[in-house]
Amino acid sequence: MYDRESLETLKQRVDLIDLIGQYVPLKKVGVRYETLCPFHPEKTPSFGIQKGDTHYHCFGCQAHGDAITFLMEHQHLTFVQAVETLAERYHVGLERTASKEESSGFKATEQRDALERATQLYQYALLHTNEGQVALQYLYRRGIDLSLIQQFRLGWAPSQPDYISTLLKSENIPDPLLQLVGLVTQRRSGSVRDFFSERIIFPVEDARGHVVAFSARKIREETYGGKYINTPETPLFKKSRILFGLGKCRREIAKGRHAIIAEGQIDAIRLISSGYNYAVASQGTAFGESHVEELSKLGIESVTLAFDGDRAGQDAAVKVGNLFQRTGIDTRIVQLPEGSDPDGFIQEHGREAFDQKLKEALHYLPFLYSHLSQGEDLSIAAVKTRIVYAIAQQIRGWSNPVIVHESLKELSALTRIPEEMLGVEGAVKRTYIGQRTLTSDFLQVNPQRIQESVLLQWLIYSQGNKKQYFSFARQHLPPDQLRDPPCRQLYTTLLELEEKDELDTLTITSQLDTSELQELFCGIMDAGANKEHGAKPLIEIVKR
Repeated sequence: MYDRESLETLKQRVDLIDLIGQYVPLKKVGVRYETLCPFHPEKTPSFGIQKGDTHYHCFGCQAHGDAITFLMEHQHLTFVQAVETLAERYHVGLERTASKEESSGFKATEQRDALERATQLYQYALLHTNEGQVALQYLYRRGIDLSLIQQFRLGWAPSQPDYISTLLKSENIPDPLLQLVGLVTQRRSGSVRDFFSERIIFPVEDARGHVVAFSARKIREETYGGKYINTPETPLFKKSRILFGLGKCRREIAKGRHAIIAEGQIDAIRLISSGYNYAVASQGTAFGESHVEELSKLGIESVTLAFDGDRAGQDAAVKVGNLFQRTGIDTRIVQLPEGSDPDGFIQEHGREAFDQKLKEALHYLPFLYSHLSQGEDLSIAAVKTRIVYAIAQQIRGWSNPVIVHESLKELSALTRIPEEMLGVEGAVKRTYIGQRTLTSDFLQVNPQRIQESVLLQWLIYSQGNKKQYFSFARQHLPPDQLRDPPCRQLYTTLLELEEKDELDTLTITSQLDTSELQELFCGIMDAGANKEHGAKPLIEIVKR
């Protein structure tokens, strides 16, 4: 991920009082700076920072951490996003260690600069060229006015096959960099042509507001390709994890623990501009588990699916709703008229009418039963049996045993089939681990790494009890008892740094000299505090 020297430089430059003061008002009281805690409601300040210290502490809710953990908790960033936010704020160029994805020779800043310049050129083509006027009129007809175009930085990719490549090469941005970030594609002859042409451009931003990719919509049927095409996967863009609008709506989604999910970018723009600043859309691709995982990191408890009113939109709601229900996130589905979408409905009927649709949104289970029953004769026992048992089987695939139990009871009430016939009492036999477990690809199919990572997670987030817990760990768990080599090495590093009283996240990261170790630590940090486990994982490992 990052080399040690650049992390050490960043650590020296970070000023915790300056950083936190950008988000909450701090008052100097002696050598301390105090404020009302941003992590829990209170009337008397209990959140403070000692001048020169690298940690904050709240005596009310026991929130404790450093610059990285503050950004992760307050701004709802991932570990890597928090590190890069600090580097940007304090003007430190982070040097990445080599990996397959980063062996191109181009820094992330160079890649972002190329995409930023492309965004400007696409918008120029929309607003100031004859060809762009056709797209501009299309957007105006869709109710996307100039203020929205500027807010979301919409653009136009002209039909000229080398519009972007020619202009950017004239600014000394080389073809290999343009190809790396997905702006051009290589012909068989070896020359390059623009990846996007004759399409409206929707810039896709990351959590820090940087453009990392584009989604492009055609407005003429004769334009080659599907309705939407996206930037191919690049070092900056993983389309299975990025949602359109999430960069702008991240804070509100985390604050309200709720999101509206739309199908298209224009729907998301309409929702956000109408005051629903907790709306996102997938990138014109199938909504998947990784998207659910990204939203789960923000602590969401419920979602509302505002999909198109046609059969395809409702079929999609069945699939996406199941993904959320499976992870214990309550799901409702907006019922729009046939042929309508959120953008068109709000334009035609207004926000109040859409508010009413949100209030009337069906819970997932009644929606699913109604959807599967369309066109079926439920008076035929075999038909009803097929539908009911298909739903019951789907419910049993959900992870939260309480939701499984209550949903089977609800299904019984909906269908008037006795609970015992649906197996309600025997349904709750799983162990519910929770939504914020260590589930990254790095930890999968390695039981020892998963178990030992929970131990490391518990130690890292032990907050005010660190000395007590580390003392217990030293006494009862020598490093050689950990069987997974990366976990053993990270555990050893934690023990050494805690003994020197240098246990802050930047120091830890700088001491991890391989990408594998840094990725392990990053996964643990992103999982967050696991308060439910207590001392259990440590005891389990000691006793085995």
